[in-house]
Amino acid sequence: MNSKEDLSTIGKRFMYALRMKGYISNKDIADFAKKHKKSESTIYRYARGDSAIPESFLDSLLNKESISKYFITKSKGVWKASLEEKMSLFDKDTEVLKWSKKKKEDLNFARMLYLCRDLKEGELDLLGRIAAELQLVNDKGRLRSLLSIILDLPPVGRETCLHYCMKIEKAHFKKKLDQILTKK
Repeated sequence: MNSKEDLSTIGKRFMYALRMKGYISNKDIADFAKKHKKSESTIYRYARGDSAIPESFLDSLLNKESISKYFITKSKGVWKASLEEKMSLFDKDTEVLKWSKKKKEDLNFARMLYLCRDLKEGELDLLGRIAAELQLVNDKGRLRSLLSIILDLPPVGRETCLHYCMKIEKAHFKKKLDQILTKK
């Protein structure tokens, strides 16, 4: 940094960082503006301090050009962004994704409540058992697949599936009962 250079304003620090990055001539500034989908006049307004530099644009400079937001906005550090500063932007993006995931979960939960509002007690008990089993079972994928298959079957197919499952259940419990009786 040239000790004679005036870096007293955000706009002056912004232009200094651009020059250090290699955007020196008017053509370079025009290429920079086009690259970042801004007009040349907007870039020069930022440089003069006539317009505030939007936070999103500063994030873009940090991400795409490695120009430090702290240097431009707070006059601290150097024009080139540190790895720590770049990582803070990544952390910010990750936090946004977490919030959007939370909103999606909340919407799904609200949808479930809406769908369950008119169900009878036995049906609600069944849903509770399914939810508990999905939380406890190690191989959730197979259980989800089985339930999806059953739900996608036509009524005749469900009837056939029910009879087959009842045979499996009867054989399973008969085997359990035989084991208990042989132990006595």
